[in-house]
Amino acid sequence: MRRQLGLLGLLILLLNAPRIAGAVTQSDFTNGDRERILEVILAEGGMLHNGVIAYQVGDRWYLPLSEIALALELFVKTLPNLVGAEGFILEESRKFELNLGACRLRIKSREQPYECTEAIAHEQDIYVESGLLSRWLPVKFEINPYKSRIIVTSSEKLPVQQRLEREGKSTVKGVGAEPLDPGYPRKKLGEETFSGPAVDQHHIGLEFYQNAKDN
Repeated sequence: MRRQLGLLGLLILLLNAPRIAGAVTQSDFTNGDRERILEVILAEGGMLHNGVIAYQVGDRWYLPLSEIALALELFVKTLPNLVGAEGFILEESRKFELNLGACRLRIKSREQPYECTEAIAHEQDIYVESGLLSRWLPVKFEINPYKSRIIVTSSEKLPVQQRLEREGKSTVKGVGAEPLDPGYPRKKLGEETFSGPAVDQHHIGLEFYQNAKDN
């Protein structure tokens, strides 16, 4: 009996060993060496956020859920005490309900369990592993630590992209744009355009001489 229990315990330990070895805890986020400040930009051009706080733990990147959602203009907000988050993705029928304690996400009435170490409550946000967050949201994140930026590629039209299209501009497209022509009539410039009023210095000299002679 003892041998069977011992074998069972060893089996459980072996099954959980990879997860324990790679486990991420909240203490990993208190290490200042892992903190990074990254810009968030669209792949096609356009600054979305000039600096979100992210964390690199090993080869994983953890991104702040509510800050990223705000940058993408998605209606997803964290709940009080960071017990989860709720909102919707693009349309109200696609409800987003995150239960952090149960390690479960429900989108459009379909539950998606995940590894609990992939989403961690820290300070004022919920930090989600970037690969997992890409499965939750209709985007792909490419993180370039050398340029301190997150490049966002969307699989569906995001609200922020729709807004930029309506405004007819984005940060990148605005650079080097042609100046606005108000349509005023054009006139060829000649020397007379820049000439001022003429002064007859000879006449002034004669007048000054005549006044001095009369006095």
